[in-house]
Amino acid sequence: MRIIYIFLIVCLGLISSCRPKYNPTPIFSTLNDFESSKGWMDVPSNNSHTIVDEDAHSGKFCSKIDKSNHYSYFYKYKLGDVQKEKTNWVRVSAYCKLKSDKINKTSIACSIQDDKGAIVNWTEENLAGYLEHSKDKWVYIEKNFNISAYSKPELMLGVFIWNADRDEEVLIDDLKIEFFK
Repeated sequence: MRIIYIFLIVCLGLISSCRPKYNPTPIFSTLNDFESSKGWMDVPSNNSHTIVDEDAHSGKFCSKIDKSNHYSYFYKYKLGDVQKEKTNWVRVSAYCKLKSDKINKTSIACSIQDDKGAIVNWTEENLAGYLEHSKDKWVYIEKNFNISAYSKPELMLGVFIWNADRDEEVLIDDLKIEFFK
């Protein structure tokens, strides 16, 4: 009887480990591989030198943030244009490549703004945990941002990667933003 009991526990453990992980379907998504910047904005006071043909993850171009350019291209989208229903969270993913020996202040920023550009909410996630010990290697990063408290149709979502430390050089490619209920 004891063997049957152990067998059942092992089988239940195996069955539960085979279940697919929860992976919701986005209601809207956008991707920038930097072959085109259509739909994306150059940050004011920044310049187009953030798009380089240096060492892209896919295609020919990627975005580079460094001493001269502290921001990647900026994604800005009106939440009401995503869907009439409330957007609760967004997933931001990209491939990043560290070009310098240190990383400590490069982050993904997610902001909610009103129609005049005033920031209603700002959330920033540091990438140091992803990029440490990965110089010259493309690393997949992914962060989720809960925006449910600020999800109003008239507000704008802004997403970009920025560098608060002027000594860091990071390449960014295949930047994807997915919206979820």
